[in-house]
Amino acid sequence: MVVTESMVFSSTTFLFIFFPAVLALYFIPHILVTLFSGKKNFGESAQISNGRLTVYKNLILLIASLAFYAYGEPTLVLLMVGSILVCYVFGRLLGSVDSPGRKKLILVLAIGIHLGIFFIFKYLTFIMKEIYRFGLFGLEGRSPVNIMLPIGISFYTFQIMSYLFDVYYGKVKAEKSLFVLALYVSFFPQLIAGPIVRFTDISREIRERRESLDGVAEGLSCFIIGLAKKVLLANFFAVIADYAFGPNTVLSVGSAWIGTIAYDFQLYFDFCGYSDMAIGLGRIFGFKFPKNFDHPFVSHSCTEFWHRWHMTLGSWFKDYVYIPLGGNRHGKARTMFNIFMVWLLTGIWHGANWTYLVWGMLLFVFVYAEKLTGYAKRAATHTGLRRIPGTIMAFLSFVLAVTVFRSDSIGSAIRYLGKMVGYKTTGVWDSSASFILWNAKWLFLVGIIAATPLATKFLKHIRTKFGDTVASMVKMTWCAFIFVLSLIAVISSAYNPFIYFNF
Repeated sequence: MVVTESMVFSSTTFLFIFFPAVLALYFIPHILVTLFSGKKNFGESAQISNGRLTVYKNLILLIASLAFYAYGEPTLVLLMVGSILVCYVFGRLLGSVDSPGRKKLILVLAIGIHLGIFFIFKYLTFIMKEIYRFGLFGLEGRSPVNIMLPIGISFYTFQIMSYLFDVYYGKVKAEKSLFVLALYVSFFPQLIAGPIVRFTDISREIRERRESLDGVAEGLSCFIIGLAKKVLLANFFAVIADYAFGPNTVLSVGSAWIGTIAYDFQLYFDFCGYSDMAIGLGRIFGFKFPKNFDHPFVSHSCTEFWHRWHMTLGSWFKDYVYIPLGGNRHGKARTMFNIFMVWLLTGIWHGANWTYLVWGMLLFVFVYAEKLTGYAKRAATHTGLRRIPGTIMAFLSFVLAVTVFRSDSIGSAIRYLGKMVGYKTTGVWDSSASFILWNAKWLFLVGIIAATPLATKFLKHIRTKFGDTVASMVKMTWCAFIFVLSLIAVISSAYNPFIYFNF
């Protein structure tokens, strides 16, 4: 399947051209209004917003968002615009109908259309490829279907569906302004790879937000931290992971484990870094996006791990799949089926490959086993050293599942897992493992620290002991330092994709 390219947050185009231009167009009117209002100093007030400028600000963000998406493939922006128009029409229909039967029919049609678009662009190429590969229905040879995958279609489709569901359930009124709905769906910080934002989260902010200097500073620091996670950690872990998972790489048990752990960190810092950047950008423009990661590597069970990982996707499946199916209200067998469906759909959502399906089924087994035995509840009550076994088990389950997730096929996943336990390897340890570990020792050490709440706790300690001013200075200095390092890495590195752009 062909995947389009886009403007990533860690690219020179975004950092030095697109983002500064959007900032200037967005905030210059604020500065002018402040100057002509009689204030001598822009910093006299933390508030830098003016309600009369909201329409202008939203117009700038909408134009910027459409340009951001169209940068990689101009034609596919029309698909997103078409999806928004369909969402708007069906949302208005849902809001104007009182009959439960007609309302449900409208919802089914609306969801069906969006899932149909989603299926055609994300899965049809894979399904046709498999049909031709196995010679089903008399079709043999090479599949003629090769549809381009629009970047971010999984994310903006789920946002559209959440809006339609919320209108149907009466959680939000149908939006009358196409302009507002279009900005909600296409807003560039969260458009490509989340977090998945609900209309209920930001509908008021689209109309009434108030930016502030504190908010801009907070957003910039969050963006810089996310940028550092991406270019200073994820990109370097990727070099090790790509080597280990290469088709012709000969591995020892040690180098196989180093490679898969490197990918675990790459995946985390890549996606968590993007989420931090998206949340930071939203904060700069006055939006408060929901948290998407909460230090999953300190979890004490597999269940807790996935509650802390990609939290907006987890809450989406909980609210729109698990609970509507009955949750845990209809006995153990039905609960098991509901959990199974959540993880099956989670695997399918991630991509058109059997490995994603197996990944989802593995996680179902881990999570349901903990629920069945009551381990997840017991682990939540553990303190001190009793927490360590649960943390190790959660991490090992993540390693196992993500090794399948990273592999190109089920066969390659089985072969790699075999190497991790000593099947067809060069031995338990070899010179390659020593070389990688020695040269990447500081990378792994920093990665381990950055994956825990230690930095947050340290800053909290500084604030408690020395006050807010000192804590702010420490944070500002640290952000300035890693920002310079990140810019150097961005300018000098050729490897800069985001993993979750494929989903």
